[in-house]
Amino acid sequence: MFTEAQLAENSKGILQKEAEHAKKKTNNKHSNKPGQVRLFQTLKIRIIRLIKHEKWSPELIAEQHSLEDENCVSYETIYKWVWTAKHRNHRHHWEYK
Repeated sequence: MFTEAQLAENSKGILQKEAEHAKKKTNNKHSNKPGQVRLFQTLKIRIIRLIKHEKWSPELIAEQHSLEDENCVSYETIYKWVWTAKHRNHRHHWEYK
């Protein structure tokens, strides 16, 4: 039979190994995520052209770019950017009003 001290020591080791395994799994999962795509000026110009001239919706823009394996932001980000541009009195946003 094992003593209480031996059982306690053994369970500590098991818990530590489980914690290390969980940490490795978490790190692995997060390292495989795609990076965040920023809404740079070149991407904004492209989105404006597609919305104004091609009459595409933000959903269609985001979906089409993801199908073409291009870096693009989500449709929520496009909507947020358009809303912000329309409601802000800034000289860089006058063309979006």
